[in-house]
Amino acid sequence: APFNGTLVTIIPNSTTVGGHSGYSSGKNRTFPKETPYTVSLRRGQCYLVRSAGSDNDDDISGSIVESTKPIAVIAGHENAAIGGVSNRSLEGRDFMVEQMYPWDMWDTTGYVMIPLKDSQPADAQTYEGVGENYRIFTWDTVGSRVDFTDQCIGAPIQMVTGRLSQPPAERFKVTCPVNMESTNGRKFSAFQYDNRNFANAAPYPAPTMITVIPMSRWRTSFLWYVPSNKFETLQAYYVNILAPTADFDNGIKASFNGGPIKPLKGVL
Repeated sequence: APFNGTLVTIIPNSTTVGGHSGYSSGKNRTFPKETPYTVSLRRGQCYLVRSAGSDNDDDISGSIVESTKPIAVIAGHENAAIGGVSNRSLEGRDFMVEQMYPWDMWDTTGYVMIPLKDSQPADAQTYEGVGENYRIFTWDTVGSRVDFTDQCIGAPIQMVTGRLSQPPAERFKVTCPVNMESTNGRKFSAFQYDNRNFANAAPYPAPTMITVIPMSRWRTSFLWYVPSNKFETLQAYYVNILAPTADFDNGIKASFNGGPIKPLKGVL
C-alpha cells in the first residue's frame, strides 16, 4: 500500500493459512456464498494471503482483491503442483511471482500471444510438457464467454468463465499463435504458462508465466532490463516481440546495451 488508511477487501478462492474460507476450494468452502474480509494497511505495509494447501485442489487463483485506494498486488507460487511429467509425479519448487494487472486494464478483445521457445526439441519418447496452457478469468458477476482461436485449429473454441470460477476455463498444450475475444462484451483477463519440459537428464527448466496484455494497452516504446547471474546452467535470455509482420523490417527499432537505435533485425 502506498497510502495510510488503505482498506483492502479479499475474497479468497481457496481456504487460507489464516483460516479464511475459500469460495470454490479448500476446507469449508463457501460456494455459492462469497465471504469477503477486509484488512487495513498503512503506507509501505504488505499483507500476505496464502492458500492452506491441504489438498491438490486448493487453488487460490481467481481470487478477488479490491481496495479503497491504489495498491499493487503480486501473485505467485512457491511449490506448484504440476502433475505427472515423464511418468513421474512432480512439483515445481521454483518460486514464480508476477505483478497483477487491475480490471480497468482488461479488455474484451485484442488478446494475442505466440508460443514460447521450448527448452529442447519435442520428443514424446523422453519427456512431456510441450506447448502452452491458457487460462481466462473474469471479475464481472455476469461472466465472460470467450472465443479462443488456435491457429493450428482454425475455428474458434468457446471458453466460458465466471467470477471466482473453479476450475478456471483452460486450454492445454497449445503450440500455435492464438487470439482471444469476448463474445458477450464482458472484460476478461488471459494468462499463459509454459508447460514444464523434462528431458531424461538435468537441467530441468522451470515453467514461465505471462499475463497477456490486450492490444489496447500496447505502446510504441519500451525499456527493460534483463539481469544475469553467475551460476548459470545452460541458461539463455529471450525477448518476445508481438507486432504486425510488416513492422519487423523497418517499423520497429531497438538499442541494445546503450548502442545506436537501428532496425530490429540489425540489433538482435
